[in-house]
Amino acid sequence: MKKDMYIFPAIIGKEKNEKEYSVYFPNLDVATSGIDEADAFESARELLGLVIYGKEQDKEKIL
Repeated sequence: MKKDMYIFPAIIGKEKNEKEYSVYFPNLDVATSGIDEADAFESARELLGLVIYGKEQDKEKIL
């Protein structure tokens, strides 16, 4: 059964010497990044959508 909404924890960070922000979803073991916070969040939304869509298509369990 498909849900209308999923909630996943994300770890968002930026190292002192790095220019990009990283976003990691530990429950899905996937990550992305962006040149600033807004770009990182947009990339994270897109990544989550693709991962969830792929899992639904493959009939895999979504946490």
